[in-house]
Amino acid sequence: MRINSIQSLLNIQKNQTVHNKYTRIYPNLAPLDKDTVSFSGKVLKTSSKNSNPSIRPSIHTAQKVYDEAKNAYSTLHYIMQQTFDAPVIDTQTPFYEENLNRAINSNSKSPIVAITTRRKSAESIAEKMSVLGLNSKDVAKRNLNDIIGARISVSGNSKKEGDYVLEKLAKAVKKGRTKIKTVKNHGQDDSNLDYLSKKGLGSFLK
Repeated sequence: MRINSIQSLLNIQKNQTVHNKYTRIYPNLAPLDKDTVSFSGKVLKTSSKNSNPSIRPSIHTAQKVYDEAKNAYSTLHYIMQQTFDAPVIDTQTPFYEENLNRAINSNSKSPIVAITTRRKSAESIAEKMSVLGLNSKDVAKRNLNDIIGARISVSGNSKKEGDYVLEKLAKAVKKGRTKIKTVKNHGQDDSNLDYLSKKGLGSFLK
């Protein structure tokens, strides 16, 4: 799950992997790259330079991965609705951009103005399977960590908004709605991405 600030379509970022009864189907659900804090499962560490060009997964196989992500995607959407007091918008629905702009304008004074969710297309899944050398549906489901994802847009880029999101996530974990498997704070490596207080992150990690 990614956090995205909105000051001119604004920039605080982060990810989360959601784990629930679908964990056995999709061990890794949704981190995105270049985020302030990443919450994720195990990522396959395979470079495109080492990919096997002889492995070319069919679009049919990728389509199966996409189709079987439907229930997990619906669950992610529901978890976002239950966890955060903000509109949750599916990027694959009609008028997505209009709905997102409306939510941003209506909730500009709230810590979280909107949440968007998306499911990776079959074409994109096939491309990534090829790059990583994944030759079957089950292998892809075990190792692709961005088949589904969510992005949180917040109203500012201060630590207050970041800590607010952490607080909401912590409550969701306590209620058993989701499980955070790993956390990476990208703010430690880049001060421009440091949107979380040490106190807030420390409390969250407990």
